[in-house]
Amino acid sequence: MTSQNRSCTYLNILLHITILLSAIYAIKGIIYAVYIIPPAMGTSPDDMGHMSYVKFIADNKSLPTLFVSPMDKAIHQSFSETERGNWKDFPLNLSFQPDTLLNWIAQHPPLYYLLLVPIYKLATIFTTDLSSVLITLRLFTLTFGILTIFYLYKLLIITKVKLWISCSILFTFVFNLSIQWCFFNVTNDSLLILLSTSSLYYLLNYTVTNSTKDYYLFVILSALVVLTKYTGIVLLVPFFCFFSYKEITTNGFKAFLRKIFSGIVIVSVLIIPLLIRNYMFSGDLFPVAHSIIQKNRADITIFQFLTQVQYFDDLYWNICGLLGWTTFTRANIFVKMFVAIFVFISGIISLSNVREKKKKIIITLLGIAALIIQYKIFNFFFSTALAMTGILILTSSIISYINTDNHKEYIILFIATAIFYLIILFVQQYNLYLLFGHLRATHGRYYYILFFPICYLIFNQFSKFSPIKTKALSVIYLLLLIILELSFVKDLFSGTLLIS
Repeated sequence: MTSQNRSCTYLNILLHITILLSAIYAIKGIIYAVYIIPPAMGTSPDDMGHMSYVKFIADNKSLPTLFVSPMDKAIHQSFSETERGNWKDFPLNLSFQPDTLLNWIAQHPPLYYLLLVPIYKLATIFTTDLSSVLITLRLFTLTFGILTIFYLYKLLIITKVKLWISCSILFTFVFNLSIQWCFFNVTNDSLLILLSTSSLYYLLNYTVTNSTKDYYLFVILSALVVLTKYTGIVLLVPFFCFFSYKEITTNGFKAFLRKIFSGIVIVSVLIIPLLIRNYMFSGDLFPVAHSIIQKNRADITIFQFLTQVQYFDDLYWNICGLLGWTTFTRANIFVKMFVAIFVFISGIISLSNVREKKKKIIITLLGIAALIIQYKIFNFFFSTALAMTGILILTSSIISYINTDNHKEYIILFIATAIFYLIILFVQQYNLYLLFGHLRATHGRYYYILFFPICYLIFNQFSKFSPIKTKALSVIYLLLLIILELSFVKDLFSGTLLIS
């Protein structure tokens, strides 16, 4: 079989698997959104605020304003009943009925909510029941997850990931309940994950094809990321640095300046009106809900924050799974240990690829020391310590032999993106701890926009295995994912988050 025929076979198989997984994802999404997750407020983070944001735009024909615009009364009542453990439906008023509680979600840019408004208006033609309208918006949000699968498929092709490694990455997205939760509920994180994934694809595709269309799609989608959630700006910084490097080295500095100028014009047209409005109404270009807090409630150093408040334990646990809002269900020990062991094994495989004995010994000793310090001295959960040690070994090993890797530019981009994003969010979470005196904003959903870069780095370590072994491991991995998702669902039912 020629290389061209092998390539066509690979593409056909991966496409068919992607279509099948998309169908499974859609069916699962419908089951969760309609029949499992209660059709009430309080089942996903900030859903009361997201829903009130949509209703405010639909009824008032204007955007809500932070510290001014309230929640809708019926939506808040639904949340209050959920807090009491009652799944109670409420009729939506034809006009926005202001509540006494202000809507902190008004800090977010409007793109996600503007997309939902026509769906909301269409749904309210047929029903005014909050439950029915909520389910309709959930199903619309589900389409963002399906589109994300499509762009993951395209990214796997362009980065030339092997077939069964690609399948395993897609399995991870489709059968990870924590990530799915973003697409089965009303939340702007769903659109942010889609736009982050698609903008990365067009960035990489532009560096391969040098197509002007891909460049402008990258620019437009990057602007839409900002119009969805300001957190996405952090992700775009390393993307822009990568584009600048590739453009200058490939097409020259003058071509780079021309591209930058046209890109700035497009981004300005899309974003500046919102920034002007933000400054006029709140005095900030990027308003945040906690900006009214004037005095810190905690006095703690960064070292104390890292070692004494269980920051890493909380963060790792939430990334593995944190579902709900009025009541939370977190990933069980099986999920946490599975993720930790898998990441650690990936790190060990990466370490085995280090050719220089001296570097291999140094990384090994570094990993052993890190595991002991985290688990024995700082008293991290063993799953947290094992996962972080795996990440340390993986990253150190990859960096040590990166010059011999055919895809080193992708690897550098993905590592730089992950490190930069994690550092910025860490600084933000540390500052929030100083303000509030407890951990905030450590939800796993903030990190799912890193899904493809992180998965590429972890899963690609298995690419040197034989096709037969990789296929067998991929099937076993899929079965374990399904079992773990079912165990998570069981915990949700026992935790009274879901309808029983």
